[in-house]
Amino acid sequence: MRPWSLQATFADIERDIEKVENVVAFYGRKEWKRNDIFLGDCRYKS
Repeated sequence: MRPWSLQATFADIERDIEKVENVVAFYGRKEWKRNDIFLGDCRYKS
């Protein structure tokens, strides 16, 4: 694998991770607005 293609691959991965973080942050804010309670990985509706 050429170094430049490896660098491009990592850049793509970083962009994908940022997209996922933005989506998670967006939905996290939306959930909190509805007064949901998060306990670990389980979500209990209040």
